[in-house]
Formats: sequence, C-alpha cells, structure tokens
Amino acid sequence: MPTYPRPLSDAISSLVVKQPFFACLLFDLMEIKSDNTQPTAATDGRRIVINDDWFAKLTVPERVFVLAHEIAHTVFGHLARAKQYLDSGFGPDLKPFSFDRWNKAADYIINDLLTISGVG
Repeated sequence: MPTYPRPLSDAISSLVVKQPFFACLLFDLMEIKSDNTQPTAATDGRRIVINDDWFAKLTVPERVFVLAHEIAHTVFGHLARAKQYLDSGFGPDLKPFSFDRWNKAADYIINDLLTISGVG
C-alpha cells in the first residue's frame, strides 16, 4: 500500500468512513499521484494527480470533495467521451469541440451532484 502525505491520508480515511461508495471506487479504479506542477487536482481517468501544497491548504471535507470530484469524472466516462468528441471534431451540440467547455460543464454536473449528496 502506498504511503501518502498526511493531508491525503486524512482525506482518504474520511472518504472511507463518510463516503464508502467513493472510497470503493477509488481503491478499485484509481491511483493517486503527487505532482506539484499541477495547479490543483486532475484525472486522466485512471490516476488522480494532486498538487500536495494546494491540497494541504484545504479542509478535510474539501479534500474529500476533491477526491470524489475526480473519481466522478472517471465513473461518468468524461475523459473517454471527450476523446470521442475531440476525434470527431464536434461536440454533442454539433459545434466545434472545446475540451475546456466540456470540462466546465462536467465540473458543474459533478459539483451539483456532490453538493446535493452532502459529500465533503
């Protein structure tokens, strides 16, 4: 089992206790990597990449929210679908595909779901 910095291990522990659904998905589908060149947190669908300095400044509930947010991108297949749209050249609205616009829309949906569900 990997050794994580204290802020991350605290967040994972809280995720296990308070959000076991997301914890199971994290353990089954994902791995976590530190990368302080990343401004905040991101996922490629398999890895969650976290800027440890940024992450440490968050409260534990905010860290749980961040982990669940990145896990949700994977569960909803956002990256795979974005690649399909990118390869086709147009998005679901039949306009030229913009990954930035796609990611913001996905973020709004995930954040709303997590907020309504009381995650973090």
